[in-house]
Amino acid sequence: MATPRIVLVHRRTELQELLDRHATRGQAEFFLNTRGRSIQDVQDRHDRLTAALATVREAVPSDWRQAEVERADLSRFLLTAEDIKRAFSAFAADRPDGLIVLTEQRSMLHAKLLAELSRRERLPVLHSFSEGVHAGGIISYGPHQLEMVSIATSYVAKILKGAKPAELPVEQPTRFELVINLKTAKEIGLTVPPTLLARADEVIE
Repeated sequence: MATPRIVLVHRRTELQELLDRHATRGQAEFFLNTRGRSIQDVQDRHDRLTAALATVREAVPSDWRQAEVERADLSRFLLTAEDIKRAFSAFAADRPDGLIVLTEQRSMLHAKLLAELSRRERLPVLHSFSEGVHAGGIISYGPHQLEMVSIATSYVAKILKGAKPAELPVEQPTRFELVINLKTAKEIGLTVPPTLLARADEVIE
C-alpha cells in the first residue's frame, strides 16, 4: 500500500504580503498607520497562523509524505486521483455530512471521479460552479460564469484602450446561479426540498 500523503495548503499572511510590498517592517508600519491600523494586530494574526501550521505539521505521522503549498500557487500543484480516493477512504473513520469542493481547474480534472465516489459513499458533494454538477455532483451555487467572462472581457478591453490596471475599480459578480442534480440526489437517497428546487436556475433530471 502506498505511503499516505498530506498536502498542507495555506495563504500568505497579510504581514508577509506587506513586507514583500514595502521591503521593511518600518515602511509597512507607516503604511498601516496612515490607514488607522496597527501593525501589532497584523503581527498577532500572523503569529496565530504560524502556530496553527506548526501544530498541524506536528500532528502528521512521521512516516507520511508531506507537501506544502501556498494558496496562490495551488493552481500549479496537481492533486492526483489517488489523493482524492484516499481522502474518501478516510471518511469511513470520520464521516462528514457532505463535501464542499472549491471548483477550480485542478478539481474539474477529477469532477467525474468525485461524482463516482460521491455516489458510492452516498455523500453529497457541493461545488462552486455548475461544471461539477453536470459531471454528477449534487448542487452548485456560485457566480454566473457568463457574467464573469463579461467582466473579465470588459477589463481587458479597458486595458487595451490605455486604462491603468491599478486604477480600475474591482468589480464583483452580481448574478449567481443555483444548479441541482436531482438524478444524483435520488441515487444517494437525498431528498431535495421543493422550496429549494423552486429556486434553482437549472435542475438536472
